[in-house]
Formats: sequence, structure tokens, C-alpha cells
Amino acid sequence: MALSTKAFFASANPPIAPKRIQQTGNAIANPFSLTSLPNAQKWSIAHDHTLASTPLKRQNYGIKYDTGDFRVKVEEKLKVCRNVLRDLGEDPVEDVFNSFKDKEGKFKKELKEDINGLMSLYEASQLGIEDEYTLVEAADFSQRLLNDRVRHLDYNQAKVVGNTLTHPYHKSLARFMAKNFFDLGLAEELEFARDQPLKWYMCSMACLTDPDLSDQRVDLTKPISFIYIIDDIFDVHGTLEELTLFTEAINKWDFAGIEQLPEYMKICFKALYDITNEISYKIYQKHGWNPKDSLTKTWASLCNAFLVEAQWFASGHSPKSEEYLKNGVISSGVHVVLVHIFFLLGQDITRETTDLIDSIPDIIFSSATILRLWDDLGSATDESQDGHDGSYIEYYMKEHQGSSVNEAREKVVNKIADAWKHLNKECLSPNPFPGRFTKASLNLARLVPLLYSYDDNHCLPSLEAHMKSMLYESVSV
Repeated sequence: MALSTKAFFASANPPIAPKRIQQTGNAIANPFSLTSLPNAQKWSIAHDHTLASTPLKRQNYGIKYDTGDFRVKVEEKLKVCRNVLRDLGEDPVEDVFNSFKDKEGKFKKELKEDINGLMSLYEASQLGIEDEYTLVEAADFSQRLLNDRVRHLDYNQAKVVGNTLTHPYHKSLARFMAKNFFDLGLAEELEFARDQPLKWYMCSMACLTDPDLSDQRVDLTKPISFIYIIDDIFDVHGTLEELTLFTEAINKWDFAGIEQLPEYMKICFKALYDITNEISYKIYQKHGWNPKDSLTKTWASLCNAFLVEAQWFASGHSPKSEEYLKNGVISSGVHVVLVHIFFLLGQDITRETTDLIDSIPDIIFSSATILRLWDDLGSATDESQDGHDGSYIEYYMKEHQGSSVNEAREKVVNKIADAWKHLNKECLSPNPFPGRFTKASLNLARLVPLLYSYDDNHCLPSLEAHMKSMLYESVSV
């Protein structure tokens, strides 16, 4: 069966807001009400106006709030305050959330009566960056109270609260739709490789959501599929000697280096070579810049990282957990995806931005860290492969004798949270990349939980359900 892969159109519609839950208990004054600021400019966490948007200019810092969701108000106020006060070197977050605290500096007890407010407080807390301890406190406070209250709600109410806790808006995907396809025709030659077009489709759709990027989605799905194919060559099929020769050939990017390779590796190299040249030529024609050197560097660095992992396994070496993670960020393939996206978008391509994108800047590193660590949490074993993947959890437990699996998993969860804070900082702060690229980096991180929610049958029910809801199910508003 050929590897057939489809690219997708994306809807411009933001996520549908959850139903408002009827309040229980005695009516109280709404402690979540915010004071309006003059001169309106709406800011939404979804789609076009997102953390990935270009920071507002000084003359646009004022905001007027209409009636609406607390979450949007806090996000607006938080981002506006950050933009205004950044120049002053001050931290606006404390002022935004202090209005919800009592004289002792703790969140007001009466807030537990407002379930909608608690959900909104939890949503707003997802925008935190490093050292914003008030947002961490807000997240813990609202999550604890919501988990406590959910037991006393009816089924539909509990489902809304549970969805908020599991899929906060900032870290979840917007709606999208799908069309178009291409056929690589490699699967009959590489039967051992995973054939997971759903995951490949989703990544292109999630990263490039704007409706006018159909061609770019078609082109992006091709390198995404090759990341999986090459990963399986290293992890499942190749011998260490073959993998070393293959890596050398990728680094040289020359047909002269493939004569000693087995036939399946020759086929893979030729197909990758052709597709990279094809994409580079399209970008050059459209944007006047040949990205071939940058694209080939990403494949070389990916294979180098895969080879390091193969050498560790062959020698029985157990790296330190942080040594593993540093290499694993590269072997995640995220930089391959995002470097391709940068050039496919064709915006702000200069020698300076090209050099920066080649160096794997923090915005790519953070998204890659999130994916690598989510993968290592592994709700299924090796995605039904027979390979020999290590994981941060495995190496952490070997490094810290006596630590339990739960302790190691908690360490990973905390590191994912830290990576999100790094990514938020990159998205909130001015950076040299276009807004579309920044949004793609953010959307890739949002997609990650769906990519690794395996069940006992090595399937992705959450991803499949999400896809069906996007393509087939209508939502009444």
C-alpha cells in the first residue's frame, strides 16, 4: 500500500467557547469583573490574533472591554500590560491578578462559588512565562477547586469543566478542514516503516492554518512523512554500520556516497533528495531565495542525532537524562518541520534570519522539547514498533537510583510546563520571525498531546475523534 498523504485547508474560525455553566450556591458579587480601559482593540487567543501576533504598537495599548468571557478579558489585559510595561522593566502580572486576592495575598475563598470564573482563571494562567509565580499559583488554585467541584456537577457540566482542565484554549488547536493529496509511493519498498498519514495530515493542518496556505501544506507533509520513515530506518531496520554510511551520505548530500548502501536506503535517499530539490526550487521561484543548504542541514542534523541514539543502544551506554534530552530535541524532527515552514512561508527571509533559523533558536527548541518529552511520557510502548527507543524517564531513573516511575513522570510533566513558559516568552516578546512562523511554532506545540495519546491498541482515539469532529460533525452555537 503506497504512502498516500493529504494536505488540508484550515478554517479561520476560532475554537468554540464552552457552554456557560449555571452557577450553584448563593448568588454573590462577581469577583471576576474587571475595570474597562479606553480605546478598544480586541485580542483573541485563537487563530489570527494570538500570542504569535506581532506585539501591539504603543498607540494601541488601550483596551475597552465589552461584556464577554473573563478569560479573554484577562488575556487582553495581561498582554496589553506586558506590552506597555515591558519598556519600563516592570512585571504586570502581579497587578492583573492581585484584584482576585485577599489581604493575606491568597486567592479569595468566595471565588470557589463561580465555576465559570475558575475555568477562566485556569485558562488565563496558561499564558505564564518563567518566574511568574502568581500564574503558577492561579493555575494550582483554580485546578484544585475545579477538580473538587466536578464531583458535584451533572454529566454535561462535568464534561465542560473536564475539557477545560484537559484542553485549555491556549494549548489546544483551532478548527480546521481538509482537502488535496499526493502520493509518495514508497511503502511497498519500505514495508517496515510506519504508515501514519493521519498524524502527518494533522501536523500540516495544525501548523499552517491560514486558508491561503494550501500549497504549503501539500509541500510540508512530504518532509513530515520522511521524518517518520527515516526514524524507522534507524530505530527498527538498519544495522549500525548501515546507519553510519547512510548518515555520512546525508551529510555529504551526494549520490556518490550511496553506492555501499542497501537498496532500501538508496531508495529513501533518492526520494528525499528529489523532494528537497523540488521544494527548494519552488521556494526559489516564488520568493527568490534558495533554501537548499538550510534544508539539507536539517536532515543532516536529524540523522546525526538518530545515529547518536543508535550508538548508545549498540554500546549499551545509558546517557544522563539531560544529555539524552539535548540530543532528543534534535531527533524529535521538530526543527526539520519548522525550518521547512519558515522557507515555505517566504516572509522576512534574509541572511540574518536564515543564519538564526539554522541555529535552532529558542522558539524551535521549546516546541521540540515539548514534543520530545510528551513522546517520552509514552502512553503506548514504542508506537507498536519493535525498535529500541530510550526515554527521559528511563535515563532519569537510572541516573537517580531509588526514584520511582511516578517521580520520573512528574519530573517530565514539570519540564513540559517549563518548556511551555519558554515558548510563551518567545511568542510574547518581539522576535525576528514573521507572525505566521511564530504561530506555526505555537500550533505545533498545541498539537503534540493529540499525537501521543495512545490507547492499549496503539491507536490514537483522541486524534481520530478530533479529526472526525473537525471534518464531519457540525457544532450548534
